[in-house]
Amino acid sequence: MIIDGVNIIEKLDKYKKNNIIVLGHDYSDVDSIVSGYLLSKILNNNGYKTSYILTDKIISKETSHILNDYNFDFSKYQKDIDYNSNPKFILVDHNNRKLNGEIIVIIDHHPISYKIDLELYFNKSISSTTLYLCKGNETLFSKEDITLAILAAMLDTASLR
Repeated sequence: MIIDGVNIIEKLDKYKKNNIIVLGHDYSDVDSIVSGYLLSKILNNNGYKTSYILTDKIISKETSHILNDYNFDFSKYQKDIDYNSNPKFILVDHNNRKLNGEIIVIIDHHPISYKIDLELYFNKSISSTTLYLCKGNETLFSKEDITLAILAAMLDTASLR
């Protein structure tokens, strides 16, 4: 998976034996949920021990309805973080979260006015994080994944998020 010319699969090689948790933002929307799911899927397909965790106990009716219409069962990702496993974290669709562990990657599309000092920090003003992940990497995803990514991009753009 190449993002901004960087092969993040290769760059994460030193974390291959670590438990990696992918997290979207609080009050998750379609882009946050789908981008976390897609990135976790790609990392798992490349031999990483990765979990996408949706920490929100309640998802908005709008988001729930949309994802259910596309046969995406987000509820299987709703759980608490197990800090006993000493996880490393990847943040998608946001860049700031208080966690008890190391953040190793951030992939976001929201403009910021401050500097984030992290080797694997990716930020581009683009319609959605899912589009950011998929652009140039389309062959890594199924037709259903691409459909979810397009949906997330359309919703984030239409909502001006």
